[in-house]
Parts: sequence; structure tokens; C-alpha cells
Amino acid sequence: MTNAIGTKEERLTRIGGSEFASVLDKNPYKKRIDLILEKAGVIANTFEGNEMTARGNRLEHEVISRFENETGILVNNRQGEFTLSPDNCLPLVCHVDGITSNEAVFEAKTTDVRGKVWKDGIPEYYKLQLEFNMMLSGLTGSYITVGICNGDEIIGHQTYAYTKQMTDAEIIKACVMFSKEV
Repeated sequence: MTNAIGTKEERLTRIGGSEFASVLDKNPYKKRIDLILEKAGVIANTFEGNEMTARGNRLEHEVISRFENETGILVNNRQGEFTLSPDNCLPLVCHVDGITSNEAVFEAKTTDVRGKVWKDGIPEYYKLQLEFNMMLSGLTGSYITVGICNGDEIIGHQTYAYTKQMTDAEIIKACVMFSKEV
């Protein structure tokens, strides 16, 4: 099970940070039309998590510890939630892995040692999650640390700093347009 806050029914009525890439049709794992149909109740979201999401949940604390030890920056407000309810839009909700002591959003991820998703830096769909989370939290910077795993053992990690590229108005506009399609 993922760390998503709320029941499946509650999540149907809002847009979450991990869904923002799908709102922009930039998520290779879930198309925009599928998310629209789920939110409209036309099709069911049957995803209950998988081994990768379970591993991420199990190892999140270790990824955070590695980030803190490497940078000297603490991760506070763990599992913090931020919300916004723009006019003509589904409510926007993000659930962050933490806020750093220097006021940045923090996300912890894991990947398999054989994976190629991170070979060119932060994947686009995670950048969009960071954009959404920064907008809702009111912060302009973020960190994302990926634990590189062999099974359930983290054998390395990489930390990336990311700064806000999109305006709040751009993010809200995209979510309003999406909401109208739902």
C-alpha cells in the first residue's frame, strides 16, 4: 500500500501530487484520460501498490537518513499534507515525505540497481510532483533522494536539488482544465 492519505473514495474527489504528471499527460504509467475516467467514476482504479511501492515505503526512513547524513540538512514535518481549493477545480492535495530544515520540499524514492529511470537525473513525472508539492507548500525549492537498491538493500543513493520552474498560475490552470474534463 502506498503512503497516500485518505481512502480511495476521498482520493477520487481531489488531485494529488503524484497525479499531477498524469494531469499533464506526462506520466508513462498512467495516461491523462485514464485518470479523468477514474475521477469521473467511469472506471475503477485497481492499483493497490506493488513490490516497488512497498519497498519504497519500507526504506523511506533509510533514504531520509542518508540524505540527512550526507547534507547535514534535517527532514522535518514528515508526512505533511498541504491543500488548496481553487475555484472551478477539484481540491488539490499533496502529501510530502518531509520539509527540510532549510525550507524545501523533500521526497524519498527508491529504484532497482538495474533500473534506467534515473540515468538522466530526475524523471519528468517526479519533477512535476515536486512542482505541485512546492506550489501547495509555498516553497520554491526541493530535494529528491533516490535509494539505489539491490532487493531491499540500499547500495547507493543520489540526491538532486530542484527549484520551481512552473508558476502557481500554470499549475492551477492545468488542474482547472483537468477538473472541467472530469
